[in-house]
Amino acid sequence: MKKVKPNIVSYKDKKVKLFLIFLALSFFFWFLSKLSKEYTTTISFKTEFINLAKEKTIFTDKNLTLNITLKSSGFDLLKNTFKKRIKIDLLDVKETNGKIVLNPNDQITKIQEQLGNNIQIIHIEPEILKLDFGTLNTKKIKVIPNLSLNYKSGYYLSEPLKIKPDSIAISGPKEIIDTIRNIYTKELKLTDLDNDFNQTVLLKKNGNNKIKYNTEKIHISGKVEKNTEGEITLPIYIINTKGKNVKTFEKNIKAKYKVSLKNYDKVKASDFKIICDYNRTKKDSLDYLIPEIQKKSEYVTEVEIHPKKIEFLILK
Repeated sequence: MKKVKPNIVSYKDKKVKLFLIFLALSFFFWFLSKLSKEYTTTISFKTEFINLAKEKTIFTDKNLTLNITLKSSGFDLLKNTFKKRIKIDLLDVKETNGKIVLNPNDQITKIQEQLGNNIQIIHIEPEILKLDFGTLNTKKIKVIPNLSLNYKSGYYLSEPLKIKPDSIAISGPKEIIDTIRNIYTKELKLTDLDNDFNQTVLLKKNGNNKIKYNTEKIHISGKVEKNTEGEITLPIYIINTKGKNVKTFEKNIKAKYKVSLKNYDKVKASDFKIICDYNRTKKDSLDYLIPEIQKKSEYVTEVEIHPKKIEFLILK
């Protein structure tokens, strides 16, 4: 007759499982006994300011940290370690010259309600909160890209760069935002370009934390194609003559430009306008006119005109 061996492994497994259960229960009851005892500890909370007038704002960092020393049972202290924020009421706080100075310890009763009645507040640090406070003003400013673009030989932009957004909204104290006219992006360097590109660039902020931006990223894209050079003859228009009969020795001017091969035949003289401002000549006491490009074809880039100076006569 074949003998059946006892299942030793199964018996050992049961003993191990029982041991682990008793160990877990022992740890659980030990943990409960510890939590039932009274402790004093310090917990950090982020601030949340409430009851602020609608037309007002806080320019200081709103996520200030309060270190609150508490005394209570381990159960109550454990619950409050998961609380992320403490509300600070600004309803009755006075503003002086755009600043609020308050002591969080003066709001212990309101803070107590948020933490629970079983919690005893020993102390709150810092004792003084200083906040920059005022009316929020908003305005739009132009975005200026800081670009360094290097192209492969024969390649260039086939149309103007696209910048989205090309202007942004900034908010802050009026006396600060009134001094800001535009904002630059951080530098973008691209080399050996022979294809279209689409890049995201961060704004270069002025470092004042009172200024808020409605976006921090700008998208810059460009179409890059094989280019060629073109030349066109254009008439000269003289402006601001104030009734004087100004005549130039040269009636036309030549403009050289870069254009993509596919757009070469789309460039027309009517897409350009070259002007000479007689007022500028008088103001700078010049004996010549300076030609300027007032309008150019949307298909061309790097327009260069020649000559740079236009001689003239005033006929009586």
